[in-house]
Amino acid sequence: MTPEESLKLIKANLAEILNPEIIDDVVLNEKRPLSIYWGTAPTGKPHCGYFVPMVKIAELLQAGCHVKVLIADVHGYLDSVGTPIELTKNRTEYYQFAIKSLLRAIGVSIDSLEFVIGSSFQWTEPYNVDCRMLEKMTTISAATKASAEVVKQGEDPVLGGLTYPIMQALDEQHLEVDAELGGVDQRKIFTFALENLPKLGYKKRAHLMNALVPGLGKSPKMSSSEEGSKIGLLDTPAEVEKKIKKAVCAPRVVDGNGVIAFIEHVIFRILALKGTTKFVLEQRDGESLVYDDIVKFKQDYEQDILTPQMIKAALSKTLNELLQPIREEYEGSEEWQACDQLGYPPVEKPAKKKKKKKQQPAKKKRDMEKTADTETISDTATIAATETITDTETTTDTITNVDTITFADADLLTLMNPASVTVVDGHMVITVDTDTIELQETNDMEKLLEKLKESVKQKEAQKKAREEAVRVTEKRERIFKKWPAEMGWLAEMLRKEPVISIAAETRWKKRLIEEAIEKKEKKEKLEEKMEQEPVKQKGQMQCCKKCCRCYKHCSLCCKQCRRRSV
Repeated sequence: MTPEESLKLIKANLAEILNPEIIDDVVLNEKRPLSIYWGTAPTGKPHCGYFVPMVKIAELLQAGCHVKVLIADVHGYLDSVGTPIELTKNRTEYYQFAIKSLLRAIGVSIDSLEFVIGSSFQWTEPYNVDCRMLEKMTTISAATKASAEVVKQGEDPVLGGLTYPIMQALDEQHLEVDAELGGVDQRKIFTFALENLPKLGYKKRAHLMNALVPGLGKSPKMSSSEEGSKIGLLDTPAEVEKKIKKAVCAPRVVDGNGVIAFIEHVIFRILALKGTTKFVLEQRDGESLVYDDIVKFKQDYEQDILTPQMIKAALSKTLNELLQPIREEYEGSEEWQACDQLGYPPVEKPAKKKKKKKQQPAKKKRDMEKTADTETISDTATIAATETITDTETTTDTITNVDTITFADADLLTLMNPASVTVVDGHMVITVDTDTIELQETNDMEKLLEKLKESVKQKEAQKKAREEAVRVTEKRERIFKKWPAEMGWLAEMLRKEPVISIAAETRWKKRLIEEAIEKKEKKEKLEEKMEQEPVKQKGQMQCCKKCCRCYKHCSLCCKQCRRRSV
């Protein structure tokens, strides 16, 4: 590849380049491979969003550049949501396995790729001296501004996050590179390095910036912090299809469309690196549409020739083909799997406390009565059986297998306890409640069944009676609350009655109605009597004679009945 072709590939598919003349000078004048580095902090697991920088790294490797990948373990630890120090080593190794596998899946040689661990030089004396000197020159506002779009900062950020741009600027010098690769979200850190490295006597570097690819969800970029916006490198084909189906993909909208952006910045560029630019989409009628140009692809989508369903299906198929060798490499590498288990141990989620439902008093009472019924039946049968054995004063064998007796009704088996079946002098003795039945012949089985059926009927009748009593009592309490205060005599009578029957309740209701009718009739008769009272002579009061004591001497209105004197 000629220097001109190499330079063209280095600058291709980038959103912005700072100081491109540095790259031109190295490639065209010095005629040596461009040394460039890309850094990442080993925090969450790498996902398909890493295809964006990996594609550019693959292009740089194909252009003959020497690429250094910085696994910034110290950066990751200093971040506010950084990597725990005990997990750093295993996560660093995990990242190396994942990045190598990604580049192999793209189909590029990694001979010119070099991995550098941040802690291998960031704890040294020269680096720390430079760090202290640059910290002295940097204000808190400048550090906060530079790291605003990269470091997650809360209301009260930790100091380690503010040193992030200082360390990243010094990495360029101590890694001895010509340029740095990053995203457009790191532009403020890049400008911070351009302004401050010369203050320490170091040269400026070039900065290559990738475009940000929108996430599959509502996030502006594919991030490990948003579960629905990322696709894991080790996700199964079914999981990949499911996540892509759920992706936000508005019809006829290209700008801000995460699915279209991923196809543009990842799929088409990987196909170009592999020597083919044919992206195939299948239509409903079975025919295929082949695209080798992203411009034509976008135009057809805007004109509704391509639908979201079509491009999602094509993306799922192509992406699964890219991820398949990564899955196979992971399954075949015990070291990678060990790093995964040690670096990303499963997090146990606290169990949610289930709220206990408050049982209604009536229901609770019925349940307690049911339990008491069962215990009473069992205890009665057991005691009776024990007494029978004691009275006979003979050696008995307990029959533990009740299945030897065949019952016509399965419900009857609940009344039979193994302890209540004994053998005395060769005869089978079965105790039901307090009655003992001795079976000497097979015909006696009919007698036993009849006795059991009668017992079941009695228990059911008792149970219904208790339930009816509880129901009536509850109904009485409900009515109790609604009665007026003057019905105290009835309340007192009700308290003396432990159980109220339906007939008694009906009589009380009838009495209440009769009293109300009687009061109404008395009131009507009183009003009618007052209306029919004869008019008195002049100078006297036509008054009720109740409200005013001086009605004989005064001709004023009666304040209660409002009737004037005549």
